[in-house]
Amino acid sequence: MRIREIQIDGFGRFSGVEYGPLASPVTVFYGPNEAGKSTLLEFVRRVLFGFPRRKAKVNPYPPLAGGRYGGRIAFEDSGGQPYDVRRTSGRGYGGEVTLISRTGDPLPASELATLLGNHSRDVFEQVFAFTLDELYSDDLLSDANVNSQIYSAGMGVMSLQAGMKRIESERESLFLKGGRSSQKTYVVSERIEEIDNRLREVADNAARYGQLTARLQQVESELESLAGQRRRIQSRHNRQVTLQNAWDAWNDSVSAVQELTTLPAIDNFPADGVNRLEALEERVRTARREHETSRLRMTEAEGAAKVRIEHEAIRKHSGDVRRLQNGRTAFDGSVKDLPEREAELEGHKRVLADTLKDLGPDWDEARLEEFDLSIAVRQEITQHGDRLREASAEQLSRRSDLRQNIVALEEATNAESKARSEFDNFAAPTLNADQMRQRRNLIRNTRARFAEIGQLRQTVLNLQGQLEGLENFTPPIGGEDRSRTIGAVSFVIGIALLIGGAILGGTALVIGVVAGLSLGGVGVFLFVSANQVLAPGEESPLVSPIRESLRRAEADMANLQSRMEEEAGPLGLNRIDGASLLAVEELADEEEGRLREWTHLAATFEAAKDLAKQRQARAEESAGVVKDADLQLESAQREWKAWLTERGLLDTFTPETAGVLQGQVELGRSRLGDVRSWQQRTKAIEVDIDEYVEAVEPLATAFDVTFDKNDPRTAAAAADRLVTLHEDVRESVRKREGAEAELEEAELQLEGRKSDLEKAEEELGNLLQSGGAEDAEDFRARADLSEKRTSLEERGRNAQDRLQRLSGPGEALERLKADLANTDPQSITGAIAALEEERAAADAQLEELSTDRGSIQAELERLIGEEESSRLRMERNILLEQIKGHARDWARLTLAQGLLEEARGKFERERQPGVVRHAQKFFTEITEGRYQQVYAPLGEQTITVTDADGQTKQPSELSRGTREQLFLSLRFGLIRELGERTEPLPVVVDEILVNFDPDRALRAAAAFTELSRTNQVLVFTCHPTVVE
Repeated sequence: MRIREIQIDGFGRFSGVEYGPLASPVTVFYGPNEAGKSTLLEFVRRVLFGFPRRKAKVNPYPPLAGGRYGGRIAFEDSGGQPYDVRRTSGRGYGGEVTLISRTGDPLPASELATLLGNHSRDVFEQVFAFTLDELYSDDLLSDANVNSQIYSAGMGVMSLQAGMKRIESERESLFLKGGRSSQKTYVVSERIEEIDNRLREVADNAARYGQLTARLQQVESELESLAGQRRRIQSRHNRQVTLQNAWDAWNDSVSAVQELTTLPAIDNFPADGVNRLEALEERVRTARREHETSRLRMTEAEGAAKVRIEHEAIRKHSGDVRRLQNGRTAFDGSVKDLPEREAELEGHKRVLADTLKDLGPDWDEARLEEFDLSIAVRQEITQHGDRLREASAEQLSRRSDLRQNIVALEEATNAESKARSEFDNFAAPTLNADQMRQRRNLIRNTRARFAEIGQLRQTVLNLQGQLEGLENFTPPIGGEDRSRTIGAVSFVIGIALLIGGAILGGTALVIGVVAGLSLGGVGVFLFVSANQVLAPGEESPLVSPIRESLRRAEADMANLQSRMEEEAGPLGLNRIDGASLLAVEELADEEEGRLREWTHLAATFEAAKDLAKQRQARAEESAGVVKDADLQLESAQREWKAWLTERGLLDTFTPETAGVLQGQVELGRSRLGDVRSWQQRTKAIEVDIDEYVEAVEPLATAFDVTFDKNDPRTAAAAADRLVTLHEDVRESVRKREGAEAELEEAELQLEGRKSDLEKAEEELGNLLQSGGAEDAEDFRARADLSEKRTSLEERGRNAQDRLQRLSGPGEALERLKADLANTDPQSITGAIAALEEERAAADAQLEELSTDRGSIQAELERLIGEEESSRLRMERNILLEQIKGHARDWARLTLAQGLLEEARGKFERERQPGVVRHAQKFFTEITEGRYQQVYAPLGEQTITVTDADGQTKQPSELSRGTREQLFLSLRFGLIRELGERTEPLPVVVDEILVNFDPDRALRAAAAFTELSRTNQVLVFTCHPTVVE
């Protein structure tokens, strides 16, 4: 897959931006900081694999510069088929995606995953498109989708690694030099020691146990008696505290009763009497003031209602006066405008004369009105003008198209020449695509045969070792039982390894067969030799079957070797081994890259030829169209001249000139209309002035207003005087009518104020009578006495309530009162102090006895009898048997661990996955041989490197730059390995070489160039050295 074009509608700082075509195998995007390089990388990630969820804690890159969120990527697959994928924001997770095929037909969105090699987002971001921070992070090693490729060396034997860890864990749980409290042997030994110590402590405990039991019973009896005494003391103490708390309430109750007996009784005194008295007194005072105010108001209203008004008769002419008032502004405007309108009329006449002069000496008002300005004539002029402009524009457009097509033809011709030169100068590949696929299959099959031969060779070596051991073995004397035991254990472990390898398959089968056969053979041999004693020179019964197995294995290996050499003949290898196969694979990679480049150049050359032919035809077609446009323009010009001649106009006129002439005629007509309009307006102003003067004259005569009808100015002054007189009369009449209404209202108000005063005085007398008082001062004195009695009664009730809360109602309350009457505060305080001393003494005795009881009980718990001693001896015997069992288990586990460690080491030395092999090649080249080996330990998810001195290091032990170079090499290995099985995706990186020294950065750039033979590479950077 190769990206050909990137179009961003709206993403981060980008809006309406396009990049492409991206035809080069390696494309470098160079720009300063904050130019948007990281944003562009993230755009590629999200358009191909979807937008993150809204709740995800990542930068959403909203379209800050506008545009719809998302965009488009045009790409082609490894077969050269083009596709377009567009992704925009939508309701669903990942956004709305549209996939278009090369034919323009829409494809299902699920097809995009297939075009992306069915890789996940995590794999793409960790392996193919990554930043500097992601390169340095070890997330690559922990990603579940990625590490299954890196650590495939352990594929099929992960259960073996888990088994080894379990064996080690079980061994350490049994015994480890130095000891740990969590080990089984240590725990059992500690328990045996504890039991021995306890058994030594068992002695004459029976007598002491009886003494302690009797003392315990005595102490508990004393505790019970003392507790009862303490409760009685506490009860007496609580009673004295109650008396102390009730004394204030009792004192308040007694004093309230005594004070009440000294005050006279007042029955049924009005509630809130003083406030009511003061309110009624204020009402009486207010009512008297308002009554006096109303009387004065009535007197003033009577005087105002009897006033006489001069010229009151003008009210009968109110309509005429309002018309004069409303027309006053218009009259003034007419008087003022008349001279101006007359001057403007003269001006319009002069402008009309100038317009007729501009049209010609033979133009007058009559001809001006007779000139044809119909819509039909205007349409004819417009049509001729449109036809001439369209023909001229068409001519210019066609000539411009012809020039552009000529330039495009020259560009296509140059591109064809360049493509021909590049294609002719490129050496043709020796193999076509089908031959290359056949060669790849042949290499793959040969590597598989080579691995099978290696497995058989190991089997032969194991069988030879077993046979040599049987031929040289002399059974020991007296060791039958030990040999039988070791043989049985070895045989069982061998069978387990065979079964495990058969179940897991793959590389686990090889380990299972080799280790299983070895251990099984040893086990059978030891077990049989323990039961038989061979005579000198006699051959073991196991030698014959092992020799037969060895013969068959050697024959199978020879046949497989012969078949491999025969099938690998076309590869031209003198010797077939791992190094030669790797070299053949590298040559195949180079040849495949040349084939791909040659195919691309051929396709480019054919496309350039087709484009040149298309543009040649387009240029010839444009020349014919230009000729037709010239003829159309000449025809339109002939028709226009004939139209002008027919109407007696100069044939030099253009449609625009004729339009100007029409406009000038229209202007003359407009100015003629202005002259006649201003004449009418001047006449109308004169009529308005005469009518207003005639309306003023009769009113001015009737009401003695000076007036000269021949002077418009005196008419305006007379009108103003009449309007003022009318307004003054109206105001005087209004005031008189208001005074009459005020008089009526004042009479009614006076009656109301008198009634309010009488009612307030009556209510005040009733209140004094209800309080039994002769006047207000007597009423206030009786109110003070009533309030004091009420307060004392409430105080007595509150005291009784407080006493009842302390004692309870009924008889308990009466007893409390009796006790309070027979004591005093000093007696209560003394009694409380004495009882507190008695309670403290009782508490001290209780605490002492409780301590004695606890000590006796603790000592009784520490004493044990003979029955407990028997139980401890039985437990000790059981623990001794457990130690013996742990020793046997530890020996068995140690033997199995040693055999598995040896098999594991051999496997790690001889086999590593393809990803690690590719990564090792890149890492060695980038570091210029400083590091020779990269490998993944069996069953462990980690990477180890070995330097030129043989020292091994973990990634965390490397410098930052070297660590980044290692992780970059691992990604290159993954890209190569994944590309052999799925669609090769583009590699997009952002600022990943900044921590490399110049030499390693140069070699890393060369590695990118080599990688670009199979995968497109896009590099983002702000460093000129990286670009170079």
